[in-house]
Amino acid sequence: MKNITYFTLIAIFLMSASCKQEGFVTTETGLQYMFHTKEKDAETPKLGDILNIRLTYYTASDSMIFDSKKIQDTFLLSMEKPSFMGSVEEGLILMGAGDSITMLVSADSVFDKTLKQPMPEFIEKGSKLRFHVKMFGFQTREEYEAEMDERAQKYIRNDKAAFQKFLVDNNISVEPTESGLIFIEEAPGSGIFIGAGDQVTVEYTGMFLDGTV
Repeated sequence: MKNITYFTLIAIFLMSASCKQEGFVTTETGLQYMFHTKEKDAETPKLGDILNIRLTYYTASDSMIFDSKKIQDTFLLSMEKPSFMGSVEEGLILMGAGDSITMLVSADSVFDKTLKQPMPEFIEKGSKLRFHVKMFGFQTREEYEAEMDERAQKYIRNDKAAFQKFLVDNNISVEPTESGLIFIEEAPGSGIFIGAGDQVTVEYTGMFLDGTV
């Protein structure tokens, strides 16, 4: 009876292990992947494109290693050449906007070839990492850089407008120095002038224009 129970448990374990791989496609390079959502005829990224994704990955024992949402809602990643056969990049280049995928990838290769850092001791050698990726969209590098430049210019314009309003509201008419610094002397001192390279001790309070310290 004990032997029957023992072999029954082994059978259940093996069935459970095989079910974990059910639905996965294995490529010739060894990447295992499974799409959860796949948009029909969706355009896929090219090398150099900037991907807008959410990325999480786990150990084989289901311990989370990384969650991009803890950094920001969406995560920007450059589409690069695969760093090894069966790498995450091979799965990313199959994705289009709206797609979501799970990939099983060699843990040793991820840390050695992609991250180029020692693998943590809690990750078993020879095991797989489980990657979950949701693709929100992507841009060419040129489109991304143009968008970032426009955002920077908009910020500068808004910042200048807010600064000018602050000067008017506070009746500040002091001319700025060549560097743009506006220096308002509240009380003249009687000590010696400091020179370049001198070390000084100061008390100061830094605030935003709205008075927030």
